[in-house]
Amino acid sequence: MISAGTLALPSMHAAIPAALTLRQSSRIDQPLAIALLEANIITDAMLQPRPNMPLVDVFRGPDERALCIEGLSTWWNSLQYKSISSIFHWNLHVQELNDGAGTYPELAGHLWFCMTRDQKTEIPRFELHQRITQLENTLPGFGQTVMALLRDAIFHLPTAFDLWFAEDIAQNWLWQDATCDEELLENARVEGGFETVQEVIDSGHVTTMAEFFRDTPAWVTTPARALSRKKFRRAAKSDFELAVVAACNAISAVTSAPGFTVKSHQVGSHQADCDSIDSCAVLLWRKDSEAVHVIDNHLDDIGNSGEYTEFIDAAPVEPSHAGILAYKTRTENIMRLAQATERLLNLVGEPF
Repeated sequence: MISAGTLALPSMHAAIPAALTLRQSSRIDQPLAIALLEANIITDAMLQPRPNMPLVDVFRGPDERALCIEGLSTWWNSLQYKSISSIFHWNLHVQELNDGAGTYPELAGHLWFCMTRDQKTEIPRFELHQRITQLENTLPGFGQTVMALLRDAIFHLPTAFDLWFAEDIAQNWLWQDATCDEELLENARVEGGFETVQEVIDSGHVTTMAEFFRDTPAWVTTPARALSRKKFRRAAKSDFELAVVAACNAISAVTSAPGFTVKSHQVGSHQADCDSIDSCAVLLWRKDSEAVHVIDNHLDDIGNSGEYTEFIDAAPVEPSHAGILAYKTRTENIMRLAQATERLLNLVGEPF
């Protein structure tokens, strides 16, 4: 009977043992190495001894940590090459599930597969109002439909600091149960011990809904696909409009493919139950909008609290053949979507 720490391997060469005993230098090395071998991310070629390797090293067997690093690095680099991007540059990290964000007993034995933004690159920043408004002026609903598709795409990518993210912060932390500015200001007056609402306004400590949504059409924060596919295609006349439609079609082709099973709630840093101080992109309606201050204040607050992460995506992965393959498929889909989304952003966004 083969022991639990031994993995049976096909016989490749007389100099290579028929079984490899994985040394457990850390708790994650052994289960991860086995899973990566089963998923063919650690390949047979990686198990071949190097030329002129001392015989003692050949029979000692490969180091499972080194194998994991080589296998994941090879896969990740290949993925980056296939999904070349000029704005999205991400790194992969693997760690145990028990971290600063807490322990997840329901996911015992899982690992975190996490993405960070490459710190040698700038966060891509785009202002959307000028070109989206141009599309909307061509035909009512044209710009809104593009905005709806862009929002859906962004929601399936790693954490982004966008206008919808800013609105969520405002709703949950600034406005809370208030349904209008009158109610918001009155609540602030009572809680802050002010005598009049005007004193609250003069204090500058309250971001009203009117300030937040100033110069922002109502449909921007809740865009709908207002045009049918037929009307959407026919709306495009100029080279710019035709290019936008083609970019939207490219996104739809990725997300409608049979193998695309990515769910928006399963992508992003929120899965680690900890706010991120980094993002894959910044998308604003206007770069001088109140949303900028809302996001900046939020980042200051979590930075001062010390309870944050730098991950832009954190996914719990079971170290098994099925778990690794599911993550591999998920991430490859995300990369393809990022590439298609970049194409649209370069058309409808103004870098700043």
